[in-house]
Amino acid sequence: MEKKDKNIGIELITRHLSGESNAAEEKELQHWLAADPDHITLLDQYSSLWEKLGRVQSVAGIDLDAEWHILESRMAEGEKMITLQPGRKRRASFYTGRIAVAAMLAVILTFSGIYLASRFGYRTLATTAQPEELVLPDGSTVTLNHFSSLKYPRRFAGEIRNIELDGEGFFEVESDPDHPFVIKTRDVDIKVLGTSFNVNAYRENAAVEVIVKTGEVAVTRHGDIPKTIILKPGNKGVYKKNNETLKITREIDRNYLAWKTRNFVFEDQTLFDVSQQLNKVYQAEIIIASDSLKEARITTTFNDQSLDAILNVLSATLDLDVRKSNGQIILSETN
Repeated sequence: MEKKDKNIGIELITRHLSGESNAAEEKELQHWLAADPDHITLLDQYSSLWEKLGRVQSVAGIDLDAEWHILESRMAEGEKMITLQPGRKRRASFYTGRIAVAAMLAVILTFSGIYLASRFGYRTLATTAQPEELVLPDGSTVTLNHFSSLKYPRRFAGEIRNIELDGEGFFEVESDPDHPFVIKTRDVDIKVLGTSFNVNAYRENAAVEVIVKTGEVAVTRHGDIPKTIILKPGNKGVYKKNNETLKITREIDRNYLAWKTRNFVFEDQTLFDVSQQLNKVYQAEIIIASDSLKEARITTTFNDQSLDAILNVLSATLDLDVRKSNGQIILSETN
C-alpha cells in the first residue's frame, strides 16, 4: 500500500511541478502530503530535482524523435519474439533486447524530463532588504517586498496559472478568464481573473491579509473544511492563524502600499505609530526615548522621500533630537 501511495504521489508531484494540476488534483496532493511525513520529504526531493533540471537549457546531441523510433522498432521486435510457437525456448537475445528497450526508455524519459524541465520548470525570486519587481510569463507584474520569495513557472501551462508566495507582494494580474491566476500561500489560496491587489503572508505574522485595489479576488483557507470569501475593491480579507477564521473588513491602513510606493499619509497619528511604519518600510530601527514622546501626534504626508529626509521633517516639526548609534536611530526631546 505504501508503494502505491508513493506512486500516486509521484504522479501528482509531476503535474504539480509542471503547473498542469487542476484544483481536484491539488486537493488530492494535500491529502497525500498530510497522510505521511515521508510524503513531504519526497515532495521536497522532487522539487529540488525539478529546480535543478529547470536550469538545463538544452540537451546537446540528443534527438528525442530518433531515439523514440529506435525504441518503437525494438519493442515491435520484442512483440514478434513473444509470439513464438508453444514449447520453443526464448533466445537470450529476447531478454537482452527487453533489457535494452527498458534501458533506452529510461534514457529517453530522463532526457525528456530534462527537456521538459528546461521549458516548464520553476524559478524562484527571493528578495533581501529591497523590494523587486518581476514580470511573469503571462505579462502579469509582481512587486515583491523585502525578505519575500515567489515561485513561478517558466511558462504557464494547464488551466490554472499557479504561483507560490512566501512574504508580501503587490500583484497586477493580466486578465485571462479561461486561465485563472492562483497564488498559493501556506494558509490560503488567492484566485483572480484580472485585478490588482496586495498579499501580506509572512510566516511570522499572526494573520494573512489580502487587500484588493481593483477587480475581484477569491480567498480560500486551507483545511478539512475550506471556506471562501469574495473581495471587491476597498475590501480586506483577513485570515487569523490562531483560530483559523477568515473574514472581510473595510478597515484598511491607508499606508498599506507604502512599502512599494514610499508614499505616506499620517493624520493625527502618534509618533510611535509613525516610527513603526517607517521601520517596516525602510528596514530601520527607530527608538523613541520616552513614553511621553511616543504619544506626540503628527499630521503630514511624505512622497517617495528618503528616511533621512523624513527624519529631518519630524525633527523640525516636533523639535526632536535625532541621533544614530550602532545601527539604531534614537529620537529624543531637545534639551
